[in-house]
Parts: sequence; C-alpha cells; structure tokens
Amino acid sequence: MKIAAFGGSFNPPGLHHRAIAEALALQFDRVDVVPCGPRPDKLTVDDVDPAHRAAMVHLTFRGIPNVRVDDSDLEEPTFTRTFELDQMLRAEGEPWHVIGTDLIQGGRDGTSIIQREWARGSELWAHANFVVIARDGYPIDERDLPPHRMVITPPRAGASSDIRRRVFDHESITGLVFPKVERYIERRGLYRGGRASRTFSPLIVGEPRLLVVFDQRDARAVAIAEQLAPFTVRDASRDHANAVVVIGGDGMMLGAMAQHWRLRAPFIGFRTGRRAFLLNDPPEEFPAEYFRQNFDIRWSPGLHVRTQSPLGGRTELTFNDAWIERASPQTAWVEVRVNDRVRVPVLRADGAIVATSLGSTGYARVAGANPIPIGTPNLVLAGLLVDDPLGWRPAYLDASDVVEFRSADPCSPPKRPLRGVASGVDLGQVERMVVRVSRVAAVELALTPDYDLMSRLLRLEQSSAGEQR
Repeated sequence: MKIAAFGGSFNPPGLHHRAIAEALALQFDRVDVVPCGPRPDKLTVDDVDPAHRAAMVHLTFRGIPNVRVDDSDLEEPTFTRTFELDQMLRAEGEPWHVIGTDLIQGGRDGTSIIQREWARGSELWAHANFVVIARDGYPIDERDLPPHRMVITPPRAGASSDIRRRVFDHESITGLVFPKVERYIERRGLYRGGRASRTFSPLIVGEPRLLVVFDQRDARAVAIAEQLAPFTVRDASRDHANAVVVIGGDGMMLGAMAQHWRLRAPFIGFRTGRRAFLLNDPPEEFPAEYFRQNFDIRWSPGLHVRTQSPLGGRTELTFNDAWIERASPQTAWVEVRVNDRVRVPVLRADGAIVATSLGSTGYARVAGANPIPIGTPNLVLAGLLVDDPLGWRPAYLDASDVVEFRSADPCSPPKRPLRGVASGVDLGQVERMVVRVSRVAAVELALTPDYDLMSRLLRLEQSSAGEQR
C-alpha cells in the first residue's frame, strides 16, 4: 500500500492544503494528514492551542476519499521527526513524504534544509520516498531533487502565513479556507493577537442542519425532537451537520460529546429534567431564526487520561472527569503529584478525582468542590471521603497542570489495590494515573444568553433543602 504522509503545521489549513490532499488521493492508496506537535524551530505553531489546529484540520479534510487525519502527534510534547514517522508507516506500507520545493533547494550539493537540519536528514534524502510539491517562489531544479521522488504541481497556491496576516488585519479570508474553518476562526477569535475563551455569535449561519441526540424513552425529549425534525440530518449526512443538539440531561450531553466531538460542530442542549447544568431551557417553538441568534459559545477542552496497570498502559479521552478509587474494602493509599512534584505523600481516602469545568457540577461537586463556570480554563482536584490529611480541601489548578496519582501501598502484591475510572468507564486495576488537559479533544458548548449556572445551583440547593424539611 502506497501511503502519502502529508505533514505540516496547518496553522490554519487552507483550501490549497485540501487541493493538495485531493491530488494526492488520486495517486495513493491512502493519504495521512499529520498536523505536527509543538516545534521549537517554528514558534508560530504555538500561536494557537493545538486543539484549535486539530479542529480546523478535521473540518478541512473531512469527506475526501482515501484521506484520513492522524492528530496523535498533537497530543505529544514535541513533534515526531520524519525518520520516526517513516519507520512507523513502513509497518503498514510504502511511505512517501510530502514536502515543498523550499526544502530541497541546494540538494545537489548537500545543503538543502532536509540534508542540513533534519534529524538523520542525509539518510532520509538517500533512501526515503518524497512527493515534491511546487511552491511559489521556489522553482524546481532537477539537480536539487532527491533520488526517490515524484513531483506534483498543486492545482492552487496559498500560504497559511498569508491567511494569518489577513485575519490579523481584519481582511476577508473567504475563498482561502473551508467555510466551516472561516466560521471557526471568527467564533474563536483566532490569530488576532489574543486568546478568546468566550464568544457571543450566532450558532449557525444559513440553514440549520442538526444532528439530534435524545433518549426515545423520554416522552418530553421525543416531543422536542419531533419539533426539530425539519432541520435534522440523517446518519448518512451527519458529517454535514452544523450543530449537535442534545435533548435530556448532563449524562446524555457528555455521552454525545464523547461520540461526536470529532465533527467539530458546536453542541447545544435542551434539558428535560431539573438536574441538567450543561443544557438550556427549551423554547416553546424552534424556528430557524432561533439558531441564528447570538449564543454564549464556550470552548471546553477534554481530559487526556493515561493509566499504567500490571497488564500495560491505556489511554482515554473524557470531557468531564477521571478518578482513582479503592478497589477493595480498605481505604485507598494514594500519592498525589502535580507537575511531577509530590503534593500529598499519602492520601488516605476512598480516592481522588480530577474534573474539568464540564465535570465540576457532577461527582466533583458531590466530593465537596465548588463548581466552576463552564469554559473556565481550570481543573478541579478533590478527594473522595478523605480520612487523612485532615482538613483536605479541593484544589483549583491551571489548565496546564498535570496531575498524577500513584499507589502509595508498600505491599506487593498491593494490599490496597486501586481502580481507575474515566467518565464512568471502568479502566480496571491501575498502579498509576496521569491526567492532563487534552491537546486535541475539545468541544464548543452553546448556551443561551439567559443561562446562569449559579442560579441553577441555588435552585437545586433550595429544592433539596425543602425536600429534607
């Protein structure tokens, strides 16, 4: 199988990138689009959160036959070198690496960027396969071409740097990027010299195309879904949805996020019960104009959870929380680290939990943590029925912090085994759990202008107090 490895920063991906992928798909069995992780030699890669780059890449390349997006490199602390990618792909077929003509100039005398600056560049130049893409300003000289190559002239020219400049200067980028990417950049306020955590903008521009998720056993949810039927897309067309509508409660919303986050469409929920903090109150009617009003669109990254057990490692993504708990009748003994620094040598408790803002209203709240506003770039760290240390209080961490739980049980085999859980999914017995914000997985949650989390929490407390009386 011939595989074209189309790597790049894609910051942002333009229609010229999509045109290259379409041209490659005609000549290769598979095209892997590989957005790179952080690069010390290309600082503009870090101008926006990698999760934004991942979202824009998915929106740009979706639907092209034989083309797939591999965003795994974005989860890593640094980018994968080309020789490493070459070795990985050789296990699946014959890899061809897509490069621009700017990288081969000077190849005739060994002074090209590949030969001089790439790790094991001379070896790659001599033995690897390359697809050379002609770039404006860098004419092809046959003498500079690597030994094993093919040359493709792209059907259209373009540069991400020009797109970034236009956005910064408030110039139009229509026709330079995929329409959904243009909307995404506008909604998130990207490339304008600052970081936007909240935006107020129409949920949808044009006609609503909704992927609707609901519980058919919930009569009220069924009734709302019937009202939305004129705008609902079928499963075969779900890639064309411009919003995911969830009807029900928080569990339904979180399940829909886990299943559909790669669509990179905003999520909007309508609650049918009182304990639903992530969903809006449904209106009486759903005209198309309802979805064109300004919503408070909050961007919420997921959690990357990595566990180590006697059987090996495991990685999960979740949008609300992950925790470690006792797997025996005895109290768990857990060492708690933050950013590789021991904060609690031995936590004696039922366990400990890390939650995002989306999860702060759930199990973390039950564990004694105060919920934080949705979209707040913080994590919540809380203990579960803590016995020691005395006076344990939940901690609120920065989104860049990395939390690690380790077994503090000195016995082997452990007398106090631990079990890991991510979003209610049992991860089995674990010796170690590392939790951090995902660099790839993120969702946009749309809330109506009258949404107020604190008022909902207060009403719930008052209702509970009344029931107890």
